[in-house]
Amino acid sequence: MTWHMPMMGYGMAFGMLVIPLLSVFLLGVGAYFVLRPTSTPRAHEVSNALETARMRYARGEISREQYEQMRRDLE
Repeated sequence: MTWHMPMMGYGMAFGMLVIPLLSVFLLGVGAYFVLRPTSTPRAHEVSNALETARMRYARGEISREQYEQMRRDLE
C-alpha cells in the first residue's frame, strides 16, 4: 500500500520557487540601502569643510567674499 499525497508535490514546488525569489528580493533591498547616495552631507563633513574654508581665509588663499560665499553654501 502506497501513500500518495498530491499536495506534497505542489508544496515542494512552491517552496523551491518562493525561497530563491525571496532571497533575491531581500538581497536587492539590502543593496539599495547600502548603495544609495545620501542627499545631505553629515554634520561632521560640513564642520570640516567650514574649518577648511576658515583656514584658507586665514592664510589669505581666498578672499573675504569667497569665504562668505562658501560659508553660506555650507550652512
